[in-house]
Amino acid sequence: MPMSTDASELPPPGAQDMWLALTASQLGAAHQKTGQPNQDAVAARQIRPDVLIAAVADGHGHRRHFRSGRGSLLAVAVACEAAEDLAGRLADFQAPGPIESEALGKLVPAITGRWRQAVRDDVAADPFTAREEAARGDDDALIAYGSTLLLAIAGRRWLVLVQIGDGDIMGIQPDGRPLLPVPGDPSLDGQQTTSLCGTRAEDEFRAAVVDASTTPLLGVMLATDGYGNAQAADPWADAVSADLAELINDRPREWLAGQLPLWASRCASTDGSADDTTIALLIAPSVTGGRHAVPDEPATDEVTTVAARRLAEPKTQPDGQRDGRPDVTREQRPVARSRRPMVIAAVAVVVVAAVAAFLAIRLSSSSGTTPTSCSSPSAAVAKHATVSATSATATATSAAVSATAAAVGATAGAGKHAAVSATVAAGPRVGAVSNPCDGGKAGG
Repeated sequence: MPMSTDASELPPPGAQDMWLALTASQLGAAHQKTGQPNQDAVAARQIRPDVLIAAVADGHGHRRHFRSGRGSLLAVAVACEAAEDLAGRLADFQAPGPIESEALGKLVPAITGRWRQAVRDDVAADPFTAREEAARGDDDALIAYGSTLLLAIAGRRWLVLVQIGDGDIMGIQPDGRPLLPVPGDPSLDGQQTTSLCGTRAEDEFRAAVVDASTTPLLGVMLATDGYGNAQAADPWADAVSADLAELINDRPREWLAGQLPLWASRCASTDGSADDTTIALLIAPSVTGGRHAVPDEPATDEVTTVAARRLAEPKTQPDGQRDGRPDVTREQRPVARSRRPMVIAAVAVVVVAAVAAFLAIRLSSSSGTTPTSCSSPSAAVAKHATVSATSATATATSAAVSATAAAVGATAGAGKHAAVSATVAAGPRVGAVSNPCDGGKAGG
């Protein structure tokens, strides 16, 4: 079974051929205030050891879509079910074109057809109340259940993605760059969204197929718009993908599973989008064997506590700051940093300091003229170390020790959790999207 954040176990170490699904969903502050339920939904299904299906849906918050919470639950259920046939045959395909054609030509109609039938079955089992009938007016029953849908079928070689409506699907590449393969939809202008409840839903799906043999990925993230609307950076994919690449490489799966609800909660808070926020993080087979905590790292519980505290803090920094750190571009941020270059840098600082001290002593003894100071080169992660030859050997030795301490200190600090969170809030930005299905989605 695929694992979610509320699961008690994760796949055992060494499960190298299995995709791993971590999921989290959080009620938005706006809905919490009004007493509305979470209208997002998420589901994941492992149909074979090397094939995983995951779906995320966002029910519309407008009054016309008064059963959209049910609509999103039905959407993820029928999408996973309808995707099983294609998922079971992924290994038979040799090129992406036929997969995309089948996804749009067969899978999408299967999803929309099953969703419409599921809605009608739900209405038959639980008819609209008098109040709901008044709210519905002349709308088709489908309008009340309106929802977006994001679906991923992840196999050993092929990654199949289909989407209708807003939300984000982002691949995470090994170098930290984001991969955004699903075509954009120009009709999603922040005020409107396409939807399963639309009469032309089949035509409004977008699809993409990624060949992992030529475009390797560390993972894939599916998220409702409550996540993207909470990010400080705009566009935010570069910074978030870089953070996630580092975390996937450096952190155990258990740590990531513990963090996901915290990231969703931060985004759903009044300091974020205040909207329901749902995330599905799929980790590729190449890294699901897992990296276990190394001795110099805090235990998982300790790290999670620190992360929770940071994520719970209200955002007081001005725009352009991410949890107190400058919001930098992908080119400015190193990704998947290793301790080895830092150790080499530390050793280099010590060697340079020693050589500088030796030369200073020789110059002092041979010419009687002592230079005032000599600055050692600064490594990428080391502080500047100044070596003074004024006090000859004793001072030089002290400076060398200081350089060593500075380098080791910087190394240890950089090796810690520089990016505890991949989720950064930008202040209240409730998604006031209107007119899905010629209706509205405010805050949904």
